[in-house]
Amino acid sequence: GRPAAGAEGGHEQAKAAAAEYLKKAVAKNCPIQTYETDDPLISTASYTYESALAALALMSEGDDEDAAKILDAMVAGMKEDSEFKDRFRNAHMVGKAKDLPGYWNNDMGQWLQDAYQVGTGTKSSAAAAVALLTYHAAHPNSDYLDTARTGIDWVLDNCQDGNPGFTAGYIGWPNAAGGDASTKMTYKATTDNLWMAAACRMLAEVTGFGTYSEAEASALK
Repeated sequence: GRPAAGAEGGHEQAKAAAAEYLKKAVAKNCPIQTYETDDPLISTASYTYESALAALALMSEGDDEDAAKILDAMVAGMKEDSEFKDRFRNAHMVGKAKDLPGYWNNDMGQWLQDAYQVGTGTKSSAAAAVALLTYHAAHPNSDYLDTARTGIDWVLDNCQDGNPGFTAGYIGWPNAAGGDASTKMTYKATTDNLWMAAACRMLAEVTGFGTYSEAEASALK
């Protein structure tokens, strides 16, 4: 049956409260803090996937200005990466788009980072692309389009195995100690491929390139 009026009102109130929470997070730091926690390794991280969801949520509520601040940080994170400028990292430092998250552990006397955070995931990349392309569709922005394409092209080049669908990405430090300490995640997740299908469909529509249509079909299959 239809929900009662009170339930509908509660939904709108919850949505408004969530949007206000995100607005305050953007005003405090951008890239925004994903988790409020005492764990210094997590509290310093702005996760790309969750940031993309936040930007999409703000746009759905008509707050394109705050969404753009999140997206600008994503673009800066790729452009100003000290090692790679062809991919989305899974996380960046809260408030510092060019830096990767981490913290100084006094007991160990070391700067600690997380292998997942510094890696590049298919889901993170595709969700970021969807958020950038959603904004671009309403307010054409070549930086957003180019960044989305770059991130998706990295997935196309690095996360296929000859069979339909896309693998999950890489974790770890690709240039650690002058070598390759990264690990390829060879599993294929439904969520990752749904995001890839959406991102590739949007890119196919805006660019007209068949490569993205083929990638969409692969992800859906």
